[in-house]
Amino acid sequence: MPYSKDYRPALVTLGKRFIAARNAAKRSQADVARALRMSQSSLSHIERGADTSLSTFVDLARELNLEPTLVPKALARIVSDLAASHRDARNDG
Repeated sequence: MPYSKDYRPALVTLGKRFIAARNAAKRSQADVARALRMSQSSLSHIERGADTSLSTFVDLARELNLEPTLVPKALARIVSDLAASHRDARNDG
């Protein structure tokens, strides 16, 4: 199902976060796709911002050791900054 242009930036951002998590885990697209029983091409599309089902989104996130959660928009910047500082601390240590 096509999505509104308004969703495109968010989907691209999510895709980039999936790529970052996959790279941090030192896993290839083929490896993750195989674990999820999807084609590498499908995973590539998702990582580039293609729309996907919620169940696929959750499965992919959990396969990459991420937990999807909804954050109130007013707190999104704070949560994002907190996550970034956590990643920075892990990378420094």
